[in-house]
Amino acid sequence: MKKITLLAASRERAERMFNVVHKWFNSASEPKNIEFIISIDSDDPTRRLYQKFIDNIDGINIKLIKSDNKNTVQAINACKIHVTGDIVFVISDDTDCFPGWNNSIIDFIGDKKNYIIKTSDGIGSNLITMPIFCKEYLDKKNYIYHPEYEHMFCDTELTCVANIEGCILNAEHLTFNHLHYTQGHHEKDRLDYKNQSTFYTGMEVFKKRLEKNFDIPNEKITGKIPEPILEYINNN
Repeated sequence: MKKITLLAASRERAERMFNVVHKWFNSASEPKNIEFIISIDSDDPTRRLYQKFIDNIDGINIKLIKSDNKNTVQAINACKIHVTGDIVFVISDDTDCFPGWNNSIIDFIGDKKNYIIKTSDGIGSNLITMPIFCKEYLDKKNYIYHPEYEHMFCDTELTCVANIEGCILNAEHLTFNHLHYTQGHHEKDRLDYKNQSTFYTGMEVFKKRLEKNFDIPNEKITGKIPEPILEYINNN
């Protein structure tokens, strides 16, 4: 069976993060084929709590990495060199799953290669908010999210580039609910405020990157950027 890597960035949310770890592990079929990579900041004041959770976990393949990250994108990108799975999920501490989620994804993929999977996040986003990669695709990249972003709009570029490359597999019949504070699932906390504060800088980075065609030859991008994204950017 194919091995799956679940990676996530987290800060000051150790209990919530490890509730997610247990939920995903316990909801999986044959969880022995799953590894977790949790990326935290070296200056996270709660980093010892993360380590305590790791030390008390039994039977779960989990790795905690600490880096001098300044933002979420750096923390996620720090995971890339540690990935050993054939299929790579980028989740968060508010991403839900369903029983047998791993078999559902593996069955959907079959023998397909060079893909990013777009599932439903339960909110109806046009974006790939929880990317699922094959490792072969990820190995061709220098990063998971473009490093000029801090948080907001990193998935907007990822979605556009995946459309341009024509490598999206649509699995929106599978729902991994994004239990975001905007949907009333938890109170907005300090990290939410920090992430939201990157909205305008993220938009400016995206506009600049769009003008450069995301460093992709111009002839390849014509007509391939989703209209809802272009409409939103042109109106803001």
